[in-house]
Amino acid sequence: MKRIKRIDLAEIRKPHSKWTGNDASGNYQTGLLNPSDTRDFTLYWKKDATEEPLLVGYFRFRIEMLIESGHCYRHGDKVRINIFHDRDKWLRVRSSRGGNDGVQLAKLPW
Repeated sequence: MKRIKRIDLAEIRKPHSKWTGNDASGNYQTGLLNPSDTRDFTLYWKKDATEEPLLVGYFRFRIEMLIESGHCYRHGDKVRINIFHDRDKWLRVRSSRGGNDGVQLAKLPW
């Protein structure tokens, strides 16, 4: 079973989050979520705050597996998830900035 799985729009289920990150915000998107076994995401990204967002995809995150593997962590009664855009153009989920570790989501086209 994968920690993160790309899914189709028709597979989206609750809880569901829609996130938009952009390169102007430090190349990351982060959030605190209520804990759940899984969470589905619709992820968008843009080069800067003035551009139209690009749909990256739909994903199912297995939250407990990501915590166990150290890619996200508990923050009080919430779970913190970070998505970083690295120099190699990959969006990754990991607990902190740096390196090319983490779980790859998608490669940006620019």
